[in-house]
Amino acid sequence: MKSLQSIILVAFICFSSFGQTNLTKESKHFFTGKLWGFLKYYHPEVGKGTYDWDSKLKEILDQTSSIENANDLSAFYVQWIKSLGEIKECKACTKPSKNEAFLKNFDISWIDSDPLSQDLRKLLKEIEDNRFQGKNHYVDQGPVNEFKPRNDDVLQSLEWSNPHHRLLVLFRYWNYVEYFFPYKYLTDQDWDEVLKEMIPKFLSVDSEAAFHRAVLELVVKVDDSHAGFVTPLLKEDLGFDLMLPVQLMWVEEKPVVVSLLDSAKNQDILQRGDVIMAINERPVNDLWQGNQKYVWGSNPTAKTRLLQFALLLELSDSASISFQRGDQMMNEKIDLFKYYELKIESKEKKPWRFLEDSIGYVNMGKLVIKEVDEMMEEMMNTRAIIFDLRNYPKGTLYSIARYLNNKPKQFAKFTRPDYSYPGKFE
Repeated sequence: MKSLQSIILVAFICFSSFGQTNLTKESKHFFTGKLWGFLKYYHPEVGKGTYDWDSKLKEILDQTSSIENANDLSAFYVQWIKSLGEIKECKACTKPSKNEAFLKNFDISWIDSDPLSQDLRKLLKEIEDNRFQGKNHYVDQGPVNEFKPRNDDVLQSLEWSNPHHRLLVLFRYWNYVEYFFPYKYLTDQDWDEVLKEMIPKFLSVDSEAAFHRAVLELVVKVDDSHAGFVTPLLKEDLGFDLMLPVQLMWVEEKPVVVSLLDSAKNQDILQRGDVIMAINERPVNDLWQGNQKYVWGSNPTAKTRLLQFALLLELSDSASISFQRGDQMMNEKIDLFKYYELKIESKEKKPWRFLEDSIGYVNMGKLVIKEVDEMMEEMMNTRAIIFDLRNYPKGTLYSIARYLNNKPKQFAKFTRPDYSYPGKFE
């Protein structure tokens, strides 16, 4: 019996002392960022625009700066949330969704986790169950019902040196993804872990250029080819838009010259088939891996589209290129150029051609609507046609479909956010 009592006493001491654990500045910011975003899209008074929510973030950051343990932090959150207004019963919130999708994407289980107190958990659950309904002050919908931020003022007066402004940028973007990005569950890194990692980076920047780098790094973590970030300052700081006068392709883990973009500017230095081994004496694999945090794309192959950018970061007008040509190793100094300075040489006369064994090939990134009839007439007797969609087609979908289908057929399914329950999708 004494042994059992000792175990219970030890367990009670451990449990009751947990809330007294000292919190780091980063851990407080982590919960503040999540809580601020949750209330922005869930709390009825916040959702209808009663408060200047950006100013409220500064207020809560200031007021929590001296709080040192989890119990006191939870108590502050409870008092602060209750001051925002009464949570009235929401009868519409009890209706189940008719067509839920991406359930793996929805996760607000953090509201029922340590180090939040039971009182705070209960209050947040009450807000979830009686969440804001209608047109949220901070949410708009695009032409295909996609999420668009609303009333998030562009920070024309943003001061990069102000940590509150930097955290506002981080928390805004992080919560956009948290509640309205349907592929959050597919990102390489857990989205909560992204916030934990980026808070100290946003707090420690020592220049405006470093701040822009931190934003770029955050955006890249979405792992989406559409999610990029470019500013004039980044171009200047990173050498964002510099290129070799050749086209590179990642082949067997090495960058290979596959064509010349501008023969005159290349000056017979690089040839098709050359394998780039090092730039300014740094191995290309080290450059590629070291700069991945600045390269956006949905997957490793998609990221190689920015291969040149990743290899030439932080360079200026020229570089020393070490490359292999056959069995020979060579090293040459070569000028670097901005894209608009290059006279791009295109050798492809038509966006379609015939491959061996009566197979047709169509480059959908170059084919335009007025060429569809001619292309299809020429391809009509082939055994098969490859429509290469590794690009952006130029509106030719319906013109081609008329040749392939003799009656209407479904060809796509669209998913949109459930704005009545942020984080869920229909």
